[in-house]
Amino acid sequence: MRADLLALSEAALVDLTNRGTVRRAQKETVEHTFTLRDDGTVIAEAADDVRCELLSRHPFEAWTCTCLAGHGCRHIVRAVLAYQAAHADGGLTAEGAPAVAPDPEPHPTGPFDPGTITDDALDAALNPAVRRASARLLAQGALGHVGLTNQLTVVRIHYPTPVTVRFLAGADLKYVRCTCRDPDPCAHVPLAVAIARGAMFGDTGLRAVDGDAWAPDTALLAEIRAALDELARVGVEASHRSMQGPWQRLRVRSEQAALPHVADLIGELLEEAARYTERATAFDPARLVALAGELLARVSSLGGTHPERIPDRLVAGALAQPTDVSRARLIGLGTEVLERGDQVLLRAHLVDARSGSPLRVTKRIDDEDRTLTSRLAGGLLAGIAFSQWGGGQVVVPAGKRFGSGDFTPGRGRVVHMPKADLASLSAPFLVGSVAELAAHHTRLPPALDDRAAGTDLAACRFTTVSWVGFDPGAQELVADLTDADGTRARLALPRTARVDVSATAELLTRWADEPPEQLVVAGRWRWSQHGATFLPLLLMGDELSLQPALAPPSEFTVGFEEAPDEPLTSPGALLRELDGVLGDTLVAGLERLRRDPRRWAEFAREAGAAGSVRIAGLARAVAEEPTPESVWPLVLLSVFGHPLA
Repeated sequence: MRADLLALSEAALVDLTNRGTVRRAQKETVEHTFTLRDDGTVIAEAADDVRCELLSRHPFEAWTCTCLAGHGCRHIVRAVLAYQAAHADGGLTAEGAPAVAPDPEPHPTGPFDPGTITDDALDAALNPAVRRASARLLAQGALGHVGLTNQLTVVRIHYPTPVTVRFLAGADLKYVRCTCRDPDPCAHVPLAVAIARGAMFGDTGLRAVDGDAWAPDTALLAEIRAALDELARVGVEASHRSMQGPWQRLRVRSEQAALPHVADLIGELLEEAARYTERATAFDPARLVALAGELLARVSSLGGTHPERIPDRLVAGALAQPTDVSRARLIGLGTEVLERGDQVLLRAHLVDARSGSPLRVTKRIDDEDRTLTSRLAGGLLAGIAFSQWGGGQVVVPAGKRFGSGDFTPGRGRVVHMPKADLASLSAPFLVGSVAELAAHHTRLPPALDDRAAGTDLAACRFTTVSWVGFDPGAQELVADLTDADGTRARLALPRTARVDVSATAELLTRWADEPPEQLVVAGRWRWSQHGATFLPLLLMGDELSLQPALAPPSEFTVGFEEAPDEPLTSPGALLRELDGVLGDTLVAGLERLRRDPRRWAEFAREAGAAGSVRIAGLARAVAEEPTPESVWPLVLLSVFGHPLA
């Protein structure tokens, strides 16, 4: 009896082949005769004269079939399914005849725990060289998440290598797969097992293994905190020119000190200040608050001493070693456009269908003419148009993944399929409602989570588009969405010189009149007074899909009617108002506020009337004594409060 064949679930077979192969195999009900060899190999002979050998001492990829399709064909999957069905009817003798066998050990309920795999089992499955390589990795300490992807237990390793290990059949190491290019089971498997045994951080799935001797540079953190204090005192309006040099040096030093998330935040803060200098319509004071607050939160956490704080490697951003990635099927979640003066960054977001790991590919374009992104996206990357990366499925033979999540395709033919198979994804990247989105994305505060892990990226199912309009102040196309639970969310797409929103407005208006049966919005999201607010990167309705940032212009015109704001009594609306006051303060500076504190005094009265004693008290303290020490608690409340709104 081959217990390993019985343990292969539908999800495992999909991982080993693909969903289409498994579906075809399930549709073919062909009678099989089985023979069990002494070495455990099962010979499956089908009534249509197809013969498969399900080898016991070789990996699935080596199993053979007499058809011409090669390894992993539907006949092999069909034979496994038939074997499982035959066992359910009482089992087989070695000659293939039905037999009455004792009931097997019941499968454990709940997800498989890789930490239960013994060291003896690892020694038996891995050669000594692989074990030594794994020991060298583990000596550096380790950090990762243990969870479920497509009903399979996965360990996503953040440090020391950015790979994901999948356990397809419980503790059977013949069916363990890693996203690296080394033969399975590789040196990352013992690392994943050790992480599964490591110290847990609440119910987040985050596990840590001791051994990492790295510690944050406290002197550098103190300098960053002092620079933030100076920014709050003077404001971006007065300091945007003088801050470039000192902040750039802090960014470089942060990269050198193994603080990549801190370095990225400083870079984004400088970019937002540059947008203000250029008087760009893309400048957002609320984003200035969010960036300064997240930077302050990370610096404070890294400088803390509480033993149960979020691991420093996650907060700082692990400088994980780049790894070679094996063949992968990447599902596009759309493309975003980052405009930096005359340079445009097109960034396609993708998720590995098997491992659930988020990746991104980026194309940098110098564009002085403000060319529409619908034209810029026609450039090639690895032989296919860049727009096709975020708008469908891409099968890559190999590539390199970096710790930040950036992916570079390797040599070999890249295959593109135009329809994005979002059904291959699972939470947190595909959710059925806003409530499920909140449940998966608030276990760790986004302001302290891994910035490379797509914590603000998701595809959410909705049922209707109830309203479409245009906000002339923010220069945004906006729409109200409703999920199956009746929960409302907001879509907001900024219009720029390069991004035209008319085609998106036309599609949303059509959906408002005739809702599609399947409506999915993928993109970056945040909490606001409207609940979840999405920056849409991909819209899918039935057989139609659109990447809003890359859509060519249409002749459709959307009206300027605005939806009424919610009363300030809702938590989200109060936090949104707080963001506005904080944004104006970080632009003008606290020194100017000293001369006219009326805005803060008025906001304190509004917050008190709305029922928030805490926000009212903190706002009153800023009005009475405008200092960095008085304003930072409100900035942190804004950063951490939005997910709870």
